[in-house]
Amino acid sequence: MATARRPYTQIIDGVARSPWVDPEVFRRSASFRASRGDLVQSSYPKSGTHWVQYITQLILRNGDPIDTYEEFTSNTRIIEYMADREWTPTLPVRTLLTHQSLHRETMNDDAKGQDNLCCKNERAERVLSHEELKRDTPGTILRLAHLVGESYGRALEEQEGLLQKIIERSQPEHMRKVIVFDLKGNENPGWRELFGRKEVSCKHGYGGDNTKYGLVRKAKVGGWKEHFTPDQLARFEKKIGELGDKASFMQLWSDIREEARELSKLSA
Repeated sequence: MATARRPYTQIIDGVARSPWVDPEVFRRSASFRASRGDLVQSSYPKSGTHWVQYITQLILRNGDPIDTYEEFTSNTRIIEYMADREWTPTLPVRTLLTHQSLHRETMNDDAKGQDNLCCKNERAERVLSHEELKRDTPGTILRLAHLVGESYGRALEEQEGLLQKIIERSQPEHMRKVIVFDLKGNENPGWRELFGRKEVSCKHGYGGDNTKYGLVRKAKVGGWKEHFTPDQLARFEKKIGELGDKASFMQLWSDIREEARELSKLSA
């Protein structure tokens, strides 16, 4: 019987991490403190990270298009993957990504919404979900713009056509042409060093080129139903119940949780 294929990972301090991570860079990232004006986006992997970052950059660019992946990456860094902390973007502010949770101890005193970011009762305007962004794209983009800066929010409200322009330019069919990893390298030093850590290729490749990988795929909501069995959903619901208030963030997905409950009954 063939052995089940396991995810490609490396172990850092006893925890499975991405094989692209440099262990020392990753450990140093735990003490990273954003500078005044930085925009830090903390998200779970595969939950719309690139989509939100793409929209954020379009907001900062006043709707001007992003034409290449090099252009996109020149204005952002992934905190736990990259060591070049002093880079300067072409945008008005630096945008930073992380898949690690945020902590008060390393948060800048000027951080927006810091009183809510680490508490159980986070206010909805500080949290975005992929499902919400799909369900109400215009409203969610507008809230994001106001969080980036009030002037950006007002611009979307007052400049005719600007909000629609950002919506159109952040659609999957447009992003698929831009968010394409070049596994051979990148014009930007931080990203070039990241992709240079491993010699890898893409099985299918982008446009037949196995040195390139198109990140944007189906871009749809509800894919979780293809991966979780009713028994797994039942165990998940049991765990949520055991955590009580510690799992209050699940209110963000209350409708999906109810659907999962119904599906979990199939295992009863």
